[in-house]
Amino acid sequence: KHNLPGAFSPFYILRRHSFSFNPYIGIPGDRSMLDACCEIPYSSMTNSAPMITRWDNKYQKEDRTLPLNNFQNEKLSRLSKDELLDFIDMFQKNWWNLQNNYILYINNEYGEEAAVKADAHCFPANARVQMYRLRKMFGLKDDLKSLRDAMILSTIWANADYEIEDLDDNRFRIKVTNCHQQVRRVEDGIGELACKPAGLAICEAAAVVINEEARVECLVCPPDHHPKDV
Repeated sequence: KHNLPGAFSPFYILRRHSFSFNPYIGIPGDRSMLDACCEIPYSSMTNSAPMITRWDNKYQKEDRTLPLNNFQNEKLSRLSKDELLDFIDMFQKNWWNLQNNYILYINNEYGEEAAVKADAHCFPANARVQMYRLRKMFGLKDDLKSLRDAMILSTIWANADYEIEDLDDNRFRIKVTNCHQQVRRVEDGIGELACKPAGLAICEAAAVVINEEARVECLVCPPDHHPKDV
């Protein structure tokens, strides 16, 4: 199956205790744009320490019950480094294939608003799981570097070409320059998915697993007007 269109394409700045999205380096974000750009609600995950604790307990148990089976372990242990990297790349594509198929189905059956709401509910739940497992696997701390590394290692950004820039000691920016799914939607005549609420919810949910005081801000993301390279 080919990847089907339907994912989000935000532009992000990430900070130690606050994150922002802004496609223009050195130009502050317009708060009025943030307030007016989209009316689709989502549940903010910023103040979710009790939830994170429950997820920790849940996935500590799950990690014990979902190991590689013997057949997988035998096959994977024989792969070279390059083969393992290709294998990981394939699984990232498989993950986004599922994401794009279910979003496109909801979009076609129930409309774009329903698709965005579903995305803003399901993807953040997955993002929390990814961050928890990455934090555990790599011994990540609650600092900016750990948050940056977790974002890079997750599948959150695997659907796009992007740039990461450290703005200062407390902030870094992720700028999506080419979202493959959004480009495909435009090519297929569907138009861009208004993914801003989902993208913000996803990044909030991911960030607070690494640092409970982290903040995320989106400055530019569909349905906002944006340059072709953002």
